[in-house]
Amino acid sequence: MNMVLLINQPRLQTKWQAFLKGRIEAHPINISCVAFMFGIKPRTLHFWYKHYFSGFPEKVASKTWWEKTIKIADKSTGEVIKEKQVPLAKQENVGTHMTIDEKMIGKKMYTVMTNLKSTKLAFIAESQNGEELKQAIREYFPENKRQEVTSISSDMSPTYKRISKELFPNAVVSIDKFHVIMHILDALQTVRKQVKAAVILEQEQREAAAAQKAKEEAKQKNKSAANSKTEAVSNESQMKEVPSKESIEEPTANGPLKAFLNWSIWRDPDIYSVKEKLFGS
Repeated sequence: MNMVLLINQPRLQTKWQAFLKGRIEAHPINISCVAFMFGIKPRTLHFWYKHYFSGFPEKVASKTWWEKTIKIADKSTGEVIKEKQVPLAKQENVGTHMTIDEKMIGKKMYTVMTNLKSTKLAFIAESQNGEELKQAIREYFPENKRQEVTSISSDMSPTYKRISKELFPNAVVSIDKFHVIMHILDALQTVRKQVKAAVILEQEQREAAAAQKAKEEAKQKNKSAANSKTEAVSNESQMKEVPSKESIEEPTANGPLKAFLNWSIWRDPDIYSVKEKLFGS
């Protein structure tokens, strides 16, 4: 028979409610696994559990759902000035191996204690303050129950470590592997970013040095080219100052010897001394 029809039949409703509730609460499996075993959609079974099996609506109606609280009193007067909610504190869910961690529910942070073997929640409190949590745990969990705990797994919070050592004297406190791996990966990521930044900086410095060197070489090359051009212009000017054959005065009747010497100086500069002796400078 279809499970939905069984749930909806008044005669069988109570029987199947108790049956499914027992499967959900008595075994370390979640609602999805129970739903899979009986061919029910997980969301449907969750809805049934919340509204029919768990007794949650009755507790809300009778205003007993939030009956456990953490009372915060004024230190000078002792008057209770504030109360924080403790939605869950079940002694029967405390086992030898427990975990403690923080969790955001809605927009508020809660401290959650879970039985590691049965995966059942034992404690939920709307606080991360060490003194407030110690007050609530002492109030809702007697000392003999706390002494049964032999192992507590938590994150690296010093608050949870201190609470575990003070309130669970027989427990060995360990850091859960998830947080250890998370911190290792964070450290690896930090080192990776530092190495990457150093490599990029070194590469940029090499590129800047190469660009500066190329700029200096181009500057030197342009300077050498300018000097070569200046020398060429200077040599050309000097060559223009040397008299040509056409500019040499042809021998005339009035001064044939002087004209001859002028023409000869262009051919041989040593003849200049002869001209100087004969005619002066």
